[in-house]
Amino acid sequence: VIEHFRRHYPYGKLAAHVLGYARGITDEQYEEVKELECPAPPGESGDDTEAVRADRVYARDSEFGQTGIEWALELNRTSGPPTPILQGRHGIVEYQVDVRNRPLRVIRERLPERGASVYLTLDLELQKLAEEALHQTVEHYGTTGVVVLMDVRTGEVLVMCSRPSVDANRWVAGFTDEAY
Repeated sequence: VIEHFRRHYPYGKLAAHVLGYARGITDEQYEEVKELECPAPPGESGDDTEAVRADRVYARDSEFGQTGIEWALELNRTSGPPTPILQGRHGIVEYQVDVRNRPLRVIRERLPERGASVYLTLDLELQKLAEEALHQTVEHYGTTGVVVLMDVRTGEVLVMCSRPSVDANRWVAGFTDEAY
């Protein structure tokens, strides 16, 4: 069984500039984060070379935030070495096997742990209305534009959209030369 994580944006273009997108980590990004490790929980030794290698946060095939919230919350870059925010911790099941590679017993098992959850103050229905109004305006006047709506009492951003826009799922899957 091979697992692979892939982001999916169920609302496509909706709030695409705010959410940003994640796709495969670039070589430059990987060089910055390749040594980052998940901290060992209490009682688990960090001396085991295999365990440490398995606890690397990022691999060459990792998804990595490129723009928007995805980028801003991928790593805490405020002090010291960067700290992963959205990435969780991989689970591990290690077996002792016989000469025919059949499992005999579980040596070590750890459930995966989720990364941080992110909650935005965007209002889905207002976002849809604003995006449609902006789309019609841009089409009618042949221009570009943005809409930002805030609750002045709380400072919460309820709507943030921009045109032109692109479906974030296209960035994840990749573009053909002509589509790009």
